[in-house]
Amino acid sequence: MHAQEKQKSLSHIPTPSEVLGFEVGADRKLADYKQICSYFKALVAASPRAQIEVLGKGLLLSKASSFETKRTYVLGAHHPGTIDVLGRLS
Repeated sequence: MHAQEKQKSLSHIPTPSEVLGFEVGADRKLADYKQICSYFKALVAASPRAQIEVLGKGLLLSKASSFETKRTYVLGAHHPGTIDVLGRLS
């Protein structure tokens, strides 16, 4: 294991509430696209087992009642060896 991967494996894995600033499921609280992306990025920064993949682009309704094109992400949690294999396949 490389030194950087070892350091990441010892890092604290943030909870959604630590990144979002509220408890998931709290009354009248809903994470938006930007907050969810921030949480995914925090998980990837904290763990060598987390990986983000872009699935494509989709339309999201904005606050101004218009549509915006945004990337659609999926977050995977894998054994580090699996991530190495996936990297070689793409």
